[in-house]
Amino acid sequence: MFTFEIQPSHEDGAVIVQLYGDLDIDATEIMYDSILPSLDRFQKITIVMANVPFVDSTGIGLLISLIDSMKTKEPPADISISCVDQQVKQIFEIMQFSEIVGEDIFKNSIK
Repeated sequence: MFTFEIQPSHEDGAVIVQLYGDLDIDATEIMYDSILPSLDRFQKITIVMANVPFVDSTGIGLLISLIDSMKTKEPPADISISCVDQQVKQIFEIMQFSEIVGEDIFKNSIK
């Protein structure tokens, strides 16, 4: 079961998004209906994936969509992904995720 928690940061305009569970097709509705609309007002977004044990191609597509939405809004948000599980990192490498979204997205990326 996929869930999330949004925690405003001590930094003005910043937010931390904690993801929990598999990032797959089951997460689609949550991502589009709950997460994306909640992030629109923030300028610095950190997605923490320490508790995401699995990501499939749908999950990668969801992350790309989230990143693109936040980077193309006015003004664009600074978005990063941190604490990626080693198995998920391997999936990202196979799918060439960092080449798609940019290496600068990843901060403290391996948990």
